[in-house]
Amino acid sequence: MLALPLKPTGDCPGLGSTGEESPSRRPENGQDNWLGRYRRYMRPKDLARRWVCSRTQVDRIARRAGLRRTCLGEGKNGMVLYLREEVEAYEKSRRVRMS
Repeated sequence: MLALPLKPTGDCPGLGSTGEESPSRRPENGQDNWLGRYRRYMRPKDLARRWVCSRTQVDRIARRAGLRRTCLGEGKNGMVLYLREEVEAYEKSRRVRMS
């Protein structure tokens, strides 16, 4: 079996460790921008990392904040996504100015 060296990559296929789109994955000739669609949503795992909390805590916060979930698939293998716009609006509403 041939072992290939692993290179660090982003969470999305076609993204390097810096988060930039690789030239081979850029849309050409008016193709749909797949990267823009990917960035529209956030996974609970991404939110846990962003908010420095557990995945369970993300679920609680999202439920209390009334964030709408997009569920793809069913059961254990299903995937939950949150709209980035809603997440950012929630974060903005929770900012507190220190005097």
